[in-house]
Amino acid sequence: MYLSKREKLLLTLLMNQPSGMTVSFLIEKLDVSRRTVYRELSNAEETLDNFGLKLVKDAKGYIIAGDKENLDKLRNSISEKKLLGDFSKKQRQRILIIKLLLAEDELKIDGLAIDLGVSASTIQSDLQSIEQMFQEYKIEVERRKSLGIIAHADEISLRLIISGLISIEFNEFNFFRLFDEANNIIEERYHSLSNVFLEVIDQKALEISFKSIRQYEKFRFDEVTDTQLQNLIILLALTAMRIKEGYTIKYQDNKIKQKREKNKVLAEYLLDELTLQYSNFIVTEEEINFLTSQIEGLNVPLKHEFSESYDINLIYKTRELIRSVSDEMNRDLREDKTLYNDLLAHINASLSRDQSPIYKKSNPLLDKIYYEFTELSHVVEKHLKRLFLDIDFHANDVLYIVIHFASAFERTAEINDLSILIVCSSGVGTAKILESRLVKNIPEINAVDISTVSNLYKHNFEEYDLILSTIFLNGFEQEYKVVTPLIMDDEMENIKTIIAQKISHKRSHRKVVSRNTNTIKSLDQFDEFNNFYRRTSIINTILRSFNVKTIKNKPSIRDMLEYICSNLEEEVILERESVVQKLERRLNQAPIGIPDTQMALFHCIDSSIKQPFFSIYDLEEPINIQDMSHSNMKLTRVLLMLGPEPIDEMAQEILGTISGSIVENQFNLQLFNDGSREVLEQFISQLFLSILKN
Repeated sequence: MYLSKREKLLLTLLMNQPSGMTVSFLIEKLDVSRRTVYRELSNAEETLDNFGLKLVKDAKGYIIAGDKENLDKLRNSISEKKLLGDFSKKQRQRILIIKLLLAEDELKIDGLAIDLGVSASTIQSDLQSIEQMFQEYKIEVERRKSLGIIAHADEISLRLIISGLISIEFNEFNFFRLFDEANNIIEERYHSLSNVFLEVIDQKALEISFKSIRQYEKFRFDEVTDTQLQNLIILLALTAMRIKEGYTIKYQDNKIKQKREKNKVLAEYLLDELTLQYSNFIVTEEEINFLTSQIEGLNVPLKHEFSESYDINLIYKTRELIRSVSDEMNRDLREDKTLYNDLLAHINASLSRDQSPIYKKSNPLLDKIYYEFTELSHVVEKHLKRLFLDIDFHANDVLYIVIHFASAFERTAEINDLSILIVCSSGVGTAKILESRLVKNIPEINAVDISTVSNLYKHNFEEYDLILSTIFLNGFEQEYKVVTPLIMDDEMENIKTIIAQKISHKRSHRKVVSRNTNTIKSLDQFDEFNNFYRRTSIINTILRSFNVKTIKNKPSIRDMLEYICSNLEEEVILERESVVQKLERRLNQAPIGIPDTQMALFHCIDSSIKQPFFSIYDLEEPINIQDMSHSNMKLTRVLLMLGPEPIDEMAQEILGTISGSIVENQFNLQLFNDGSREVLEQFISQLFLSILKN
């Protein structure tokens, strides 16, 4: 733990005066107000508690009570403590920001100067820098004459900024080492770590947050980057603390977004766990929406699942980004499914998450990637701006997208016989470029496993000939080498030398161990048959109602949708108006016309829809709408996809497979734009057959 100069002086005074000290004496020695002395005494109680000591008040004043051994530990510890004044300018300003945002009352400049171990003029200078940043995000710093300063921030910004600052100052490897295999905090490591930023978070809230996230098996946290997982854990703990203290997110603070149901279920579960184990607070819909937004922002691979939040626009633009970059770089990546899935997950996460208004963890490796792939970076950035007109991607997000493309360019398949483990806190995307270069330049490599720091304990290190890491792993006991994802020429030569040495010591009869990190959960025969039957039933329902039909329509979206839905009443729809409103609302949210075609996908789920449904309607009278590139187009073909609410996972998967296939490639676009009922029915049947086989 870190101590301010004032706290260190207070503890030293108390230890040197075992008979006791009055508040008046402390006011004089510390040169502060009575209120400040009481605040410092409260802080001292927490510090003393960590050493098994107590702050006791008797007739003579305050004394430290406890055995001599613990007092000696405290005395030795204080002499070794790093003071707040020893921090860099950036760290000091970050501490100042946290103090301002968390303060319930005004803070005095002189008091902050003493707390941070610098002069009052330095604090004034820091405040000027901070205020300039705050103004951009509507965070006000108010100066109250003779009282001090106080900051006013909305609750969402406050939580994102503070959790972001804590994450920036905390190494991922050290963070995950705080917890044992049972997901409990290792007390000795926690107290020896001495991180002033982590001490902002209540230890109990942190442990419960970590445990709740790690024990939730329905979400693929193993595929989340260490940085994102750490951010979520810290934010969740801070959220619990703030709610407990009475600071909740108000309706007007929260941006209303469409959420995937499974992410909302996870958010509700995490908040319920904190309610049960940490503090009995009331969980509001606004708090659930806020946490769901953060979960939406995790880079987890997406399935083509049809739901209320299904985004054909994003799928199309991801495909178009791959096509555009392929054409300009003269490298055809359009059939690279790994690239498509990685980009879809990353871009969706970038668009979904609520970003910290000010701070984002810096990554010097990204600068190197930019210079190594300058042309590719420019091409990717240009097409991102063209396709996502209203989105201002953070520079780091752009470069991570560049990494996915660079990895695809380098991707190759060779058969070799060495096993390597790559450790990368930034996630699989960053590590893939390292993997690609290694396999391309060192033919002896057969198996490459990629691990985040948080999942490192799951690996058997004896299975690997070499362990490489893109970050320093303080305290890691295995032999490893730190490298950059780019693998500079000198690094590559060094790795080749190491591998040559490894090969010379390998036994010729060594059996290559093939590993598969994906566990397959077997189902008993009954469950397997039941799932097959349910899928078949859903598929038959969709195929029975599928049609390509020409309709007489008026040149109005509303009238056209009214006409189509009226013909579906009773068989597919119970209440027409509700469905029409949702379809129309979807169109108003964002353009749904598919560029270079005359078609658009209208879709929704609603409680008045009886069954999964997909059909196509050709319009006799074209309707003018906008396409996804915000250009005008004439709509002549309507693709209508409907699902009941709630919709089960199998129906989501089946409808999602159809909609995902529409923009998968140019052939499919042409097929859905011009194809007849017979041709499209055959194509969709083939899609369904592949689902049943898998």
